Amino acid sequence: MRSRLSLTPHLTTHSTGARVSLPFIVNLAVSAARRARLIRALESFVVVNDMSETKQERTPLNAEGDFYVLKDTCITCLSPEHEAPELMGLDEATGCYFKRQPKTLEELEHAIEAVRASCVEALRYAGSDPEILERLRAQGCGSLCDVLSPPGGRVRNKFGSKVV
Repeated sequence: MRSRLSLTPHLTTHSTGARVSLPFIVNLAVSAARRARLIRALESFVVVNDMSETKQERTPLNAEGDFYVLKDTCITCLSPEHEAPELMGLDEATGCYFKRQPKTLEELEHAIEAVRASCVEALRYAGSDPEILERLRAQGCGSLCDVLSPPGGRVRNKFGSKVV
């Protein structure tokens, strides 16, 4: 089941709090491939699938593991790559992905910061480690944890609208 959201004409970026006009984002002077990926990402963010299924569709290049990027969601903002360069990769066709999973406490902190920094909430955590879940929740990213997301996909997106 799909639902449409009515959006405000501006969005507020998660990391900087800056307001950006949606028409401005779509009309950026970028390559055709990047513009197409940006439009797909905005459409996938606006048209929300029923999230009652426990498994989200991942970008194919993601390394196997609990941290992942949703397919067709990345808009190449480069924020996650900045926060976790050792963990994140960037593909021209599909956008960002986890090239490997965190192995150390420092890398885990970088992965959590990358999830927080994603301006379109493209990065998620599918694990059930209580410490990691609490750290993500403390960063305001509880809705980006598969085990914490409410059934039926009722979460608030970054536009402040309820996703139904």
